[in-house]
Amino acid sequence: ADCWGHCCAGGSSENDIKQKRCGHRMDLANEGIKKTLINLLESEASYLNKTISKKIK
Repeated sequence: ADCWGHCCAGGSSENDIKQKRCGHRMDLANEGIKKTLINLLESEASYLNKTISKKIK
């Protein structure tokens, strides 16, 4: 698992997440933030040939 850093910074944007921001304090009610996080996790899990979105829908 990756630690993306910046755990105490608030107000994450989609760009912040793409730049390896920590998952703490993400507004997962925001669809853009949630989709960005899912895309990042899916890309990291691709070597296992699994998709995250099928499991969380």
